Amino acid sequence: FPTYDEYAKTDTRYLITRSSDIDLRNIALEREEVKSLLEMLETDQMLDKLKPVEEKEMQRFYFTLKYLYNKNQIDVLKQEFSYIYEKAEKQGLYIIYDDGRGIFDYNFSKEYDHDPGIVSGMFSAITSFIKETTKSQELLKTIDHGDITILIEYGNRIFGALFIKGKQTAEVRSSLKELVTTFEAKYAEVLADWSGALIYFKEDNKLVENIFKD
Repeated sequence: FPTYDEYAKTDTRYLITRSSDIDLRNIALEREEVKSLLEMLETDQMLDKLKPVEEKEMQRFYFTLKYLYNKNQIDVLKQEFSYIYEKAEKQGLYIIYDDGRGIFDYNFSKEYDHDPGIVSGMFSAITSFIKETTKSQELLKTIDHGDITILIEYGNRIFGALFIKGKQTAEVRSSLKELVTTFEAKYAEVLADWSGALIYFKEDNKLVENIFKD
């Protein structure tokens, strides 16, 4: 159990958990603050969310915690490490036909503005180069370039390319895969033998926003 100095520090994090075998019906004779705390701990809580600010109340709360700990009614777990999650910052999205023609594009950031035709041509050139030089039949899934990562997911006649800043996550890639699958299913007849007309795909911003909503 932490000392009072450790408890009082704002930079030390503790998780407070209630013992699983407690029957709240058996604590009827406990002080109200004890019963209230045990009820609050129905779900695990971080100490800094529970701890009072005023000094006397902070001391009182400390001894209440210690009392419950000594009765094996709670556990106090010290955080040994932390993980900083770097959220992927989405930049631009492109849906491209399997012959390299651009079908649809969407900008997530106002600062991001690249010519869809140039992007489509770039992917066509890169995939052709890789197939020709490596003789590999595996599909290109990721391109890293400085602080930009390009995620690629494939359908039957199309593929989607998502430009992001930061680390890619399973959630972002899953959303890209969902978009490609949904988009291709929605326009299956059009994409089976696409003429190049873009008028079919003008209203799909909402589809992107629904799938990639934060």
